[in-house]
Amino acid sequence: MNETFDRYKQLKKSLSTRYRGIDISQVLAIYLWIWAVADAIEGVEEKETEQALDLSFLQGIDKKKVIYYDIDRKDHQATFHNICSFLGDDYKVIDIAFNIKYKPHRSIVNKWLSKLFVMRAARHYKFTKREKEQLGYRVCFVLNSIDELYAMKEQLNQVSHFVSYSAIHPWNSLLCQFFKCRKAKVFGLSHAVHVVFTQNIPIHCLNYENLDVDYSLTWGQYTKDEYLKYGVKAKEIFVAGYPKKMDVQQPKRKNELKSCLVLLSNIDYDESDRKLLALLSRYTDTYTFFLKLHPTNDYDSYKALAAKEHMTVIDKEVQLTDCFDKEKYDFSIAVNTTSYYEIMAAGIPCLRYKDGDAFEMTYGEDNDMFNTAEEFCRAMAWLKEQTENQSYDGIIRDTLHYVMGLGENNYRKLLS
Repeated sequence: MNETFDRYKQLKKSLSTRYRGIDISQVLAIYLWIWAVADAIEGVEEKETEQALDLSFLQGIDKKKVIYYDIDRKDHQATFHNICSFLGDDYKVIDIAFNIKYKPHRSIVNKWLSKLFVMRAARHYKFTKREKEQLGYRVCFVLNSIDELYAMKEQLNQVSHFVSYSAIHPWNSLLCQFFKCRKAKVFGLSHAVHVVFTQNIPIHCLNYENLDVDYSLTWGQYTKDEYLKYGVKAKEIFVAGYPKKMDVQQPKRKNELKSCLVLLSNIDYDESDRKLLALLSRYTDTYTFFLKLHPTNDYDSYKALAAKEHMTVIDKEVQLTDCFDKEKYDFSIAVNTTSYYEIMAAGIPCLRYKDGDAFEMTYGEDNDMFNTAEEFCRAMAWLKEQTENQSYDGIIRDTLHYVMGLGENNYRKLLS
């Protein structure tokens, strides 16, 4: 069932209004998705109507090419700076991940316009009075921010290339649209392996549904194929390669398969994560389970659950790359995460938990999936056989090249 996606699309269509060339619904897409999930808009305050995004980070740009990042995630930030290192000194690097600021901006015109835009949207979507007010507050903030951006247009005219890490986030979208209006070449970088969803569509669909760039750079051919399937034009998609520094490691032989690293999915799949742990709790006498949480998971809740089930939660300050230790972990289990591929590249064989129709499975081996206890035992027997089979190494390498783009690095060439 895709009620959330349908509601999101209705909300977005109702608010599809351009102001100074920028589509407001594109900028607010993530907020509209959250609204669609909750079926209500909450947490927006009237003070937003007298604020704007502080764009001082755009001042003093002394290069024609700019690469931009603003996501509050240390793992993504590390990936971003890896990409920057591929580009040499050609680009001005802007990283405001943990320092997004706001500034005063008062505009009676924008307050009036935001109310007008919401009134238009109300012709196509039924809002409560409170929802109209809160949506108006947020729209006004965006209008104020657009005005602040255009006030800087003369000093930004020299920018010929604008590269955004994950172009779907609000301020990434705002800047991408602005520079497209200024005739700069605009690139969007993938931050993971992306799949086009057809069932139980999650927020990750914004990676292709809300993309407004000239060119998309994917990790591997798999994401490109998915984008093509969705309708993105082939001339707008390029395979750039896996942006992290990693050599594919060979799995260790004579593997006893005792120590397991469990890679949980994000909070949207909390129920699936907990189903898996309930299943694995039957096997704590046979295997030792270490849980690597997603940054959005409730750490304290899972730590309490793990203690009850005789499992161990890895400290939240430990990065995934710190877990790439095939001497410590014999095998792994992943729940709907790109880490499935990354952990195999580190030489740690991996199984995948399949939770019915809760999420769609990405490209991989059919034999490494399980849902029930019987299927888990069968998958473990298969995995034991594969670790002694050198042909499995080749299968892993082919999979990682197709899906992750491992072995390719085309960033400098594509962004020159």
